[in-house]
Amino acid sequence: MMSIDFVDCSIDQDEMRNGQTVASALRRGKDGGIPWFVFLDPSEPILFKREDDSKWTRREAAVLATADADEGNVGCPITLPERQHFTACLQAARISLSEEQILRLAQIHSDFASKKNADDGIGTATIAQLPPSFDSLEEGFNNELQGYLAKLREQGKGKPIPLGSAVPTGEYFPKFRQLAKNYLAPPADRGRALMWCFKHFSETRDTWDNYDKVVRQVANSMIDNWANEDWAAGMADVILRSAALPASGSNYTRATALARLETVAKDDERKAHAAFNRTMLWKPKGEDEFSNKLDSFIANYPDDKRVEKANGYLRNIRALQVGSIAPDFSGTNVDGNEIALSDYRGKVTYLVFWGFW
Repeated sequence: MMSIDFVDCSIDQDEMRNGQTVASALRRGKDGGIPWFVFLDPSEPILFKREDDSKWTRREAAVLATADADEGNVGCPITLPERQHFTACLQAARISLSEEQILRLAQIHSDFASKKNADDGIGTATIAQLPPSFDSLEEGFNNELQGYLAKLREQGKGKPIPLGSAVPTGEYFPKFRQLAKNYLAPPADRGRALMWCFKHFSETRDTWDNYDKVVRQVANSMIDNWANEDWAAGMADVILRSAALPASGSNYTRATALARLETVAKDDERKAHAAFNRTMLWKPKGEDEFSNKLDSFIANYPDDKRVEKANGYLRNIRALQVGSIAPDFSGTNVDGNEIALSDYRGKVTYLVFWGFW
């Protein structure tokens, strides 16, 4: 039955060439000894070298379940809680196995344990309850957030609700963090939960002893493990708008994270997206520096769809200079007549931008 969905591969970390390197990379330094097991999706790259220290580590998108349970490693599952965790791992990683087949495997496992005199009873084989989905958590958070915004509208101006007591981030952050670390959850749910935590990390600043170090680790893990997943196409925008990382004045900034994303991304679209967002970080720093970065982006990604936008910024910067002739433009006045800026050549012209809101 196991062979319906799984191929067994054993690693002797002491006898096999590179065995210790592979074992260490898969376990990521976790304590608990051997044996230890992990269910992997071979359609994903399983190991990669980290950019910062060139060490091999596992790619989280490939991990379907591991022996690391709430009480530690259950690499040789004999007791009832250990066997229950192994059964949950089968559920989390299965493709074609039915619940009836998983229950049959659990019964075989139970019979084996009884012969080994398990000290906490055999118990009844049951199908475990897997973690809540990312979509269900996000829906709950969004519903509470909408309720908070509705209260603000009811109260009217000048009567704000204290953010700490009303916005549900503080309540939901531990739930998303737990989901991101739960290897019984689907890889995509874990990755999306981690990106949610990164988006909201600044709102938990006071709860961390070493905030800068932790948020850097979260950012690197998000980029290294999930940058090329289908659901992560907007990761560059999440980093650009992040309040968790500073724009400047630190060893690890939004620019650092975007540069890492540009390196890790496989396709040109995501590379260009990261590079363009990194260029936009220079917009507040002065026209000369911003222009240089725009020129560099255009040179590196000449065929990207964002080049038109980059050229638009350059036109505005280079045309709208004090002492230069203003670029001509036309429009319709309040009477419906066509007018152009050139109609007022030789006269002092004062532009007023206004609207209704």
